[in-house]
Amino acid sequence: MLEKNPQRVCEEVGVNLTNKPQDLAYCDHILCTASTLVNDTLETLLDQRRPGASFSLIGPSGNELPDVLFELGVDSAGGVSYLGAPGSLRRDFAEAEYRSKTGRKYQIQPTHYPGIEALPKAC
Repeated sequence: MLEKNPQRVCEEVGVNLTNKPQDLAYCDHILCTASTLVNDTLETLLDQRRPGASFSLIGPSGNELPDVLFELGVDSAGGVSYLGAPGSLRRDFAEAEYRSKTGRKYQIQPTHYPGIEALPKAC
């Protein structure tokens, strides 16, 4: 596990903790939070993976069309789709409800995504 702030992670059997991106070269599958989009480290981490290793980007910071992510080499992208009437997410937060009641998690892979050009155009 790569973490810039290792003190945030509880040690677990079978989990190796590192703060060095080059250690990703030893991983078969990389599950990466979309916060790397916010802190501008995604491309650096993609460059550190070994050939053939899969790379999944997940998290609400990644709620966008994945075309650019796939072009960069991300193998799957996941986020949260917020459902319901307008204001339902705000109401859930105000009532301290868990967000999964309002949102639905999803994962998109290039083989199941037609690309932005094939999507219906909005009015």
